[in-house]
Amino acid sequence: MNAPTTPPLPASLLRAEAEEHDLDARILQVEQRLIAREENLRRRVSHVSTRVREAWRPRRLLLPLAGAGIALAALIWFGRGRPAVRPAQAPGSAPPPESHGHGSHWISLLGLVWPLLPPNWRARVPPSVVNLVMTVGLPLLETLLQRRPAAPLLTAGPLDPALLAGAWYEIVRLPARRHDGQPQWQHTFDASGALQMQENGSTAEGARHTRSAVATVLPDSGCARWRVSDWPALLQLLPLAWHELAVLHIDENELLLGSPGRDRLRLLSRSPELEPGRLQLLLALVRERGFELEQLQFVDRP
Repeated sequence: MNAPTTPPLPASLLRAEAEEHDLDARILQVEQRLIAREENLRRRVSHVSTRVREAWRPRRLLLPLAGAGIALAALIWFGRGRPAVRPAQAPGSAPPPESHGHGSHWISLLGLVWPLLPPNWRARVPPSVVNLVMTVGLPLLETLLQRRPAAPLLTAGPLDPALLAGAWYEIVRLPARRHDGQPQWQHTFDASGALQMQENGSTAEGARHTRSAVATVLPDSGCARWRVSDWPALLQLLPLAWHELAVLHIDENELLLGSPGRDRLRLLSRSPELEPGRLQLLLALVRERGFELEQLQFVDRP
């Protein structure tokens, strides 16, 4: 690339050299040369700063960043895939083996993003660095993010979905989060068969707050496995907006929901509290399903 051409100096700084015998002219000449040097340096710095601002102007970066974001979202979409349809299982039988760890095989597809980056970005990275990242960095990252698949999660299915409807009080949950008082859940089915889940709670000052989620049943699960999302409707097209909850136990008075990855759990009851003996039995069931009891949060009653 050719070096940028420095704009010419002002005419006032281009005086002819004075005669050597004129001392005052020689002093003036030295001063003009110093001023010219400072002006030249200032103009070069200003020129470089202008080029940097032009190169990093947001409107120039918007298109490349948008392309990289779309490519990364597409890779995650194809890497995660949609929930697999499970074959029907006989009551009381163990479900087929499945993997619910955070899949990291999509990391190897990040190499496809490199050709989509702007050419001037790729030119700044030496080929040796690119080869090192592709051959060593990405496989190492995939190994670090790989998590051991969780054991299959036994469910309470098949079951009557009507048992899920109605009002519930939250007793235990995972993950823990800040709360004030005991949340209540209202489950209703809409015309499409989706389960609308609304959480109603209150703060210590008495202010009310609500949180909504929607759940759709997974095919051939006996209504024991559901895809749940509490994201806004416009974002529910993204695969990251959904997680799976399985019904671990249900009867007329209790509902126990848990995720196959053992990172989500919710124990609900028709009454604000459970008898200590009954609670211990349900906690034993939770431990048997592979959840860590030390991570559970017991909801405080108001």
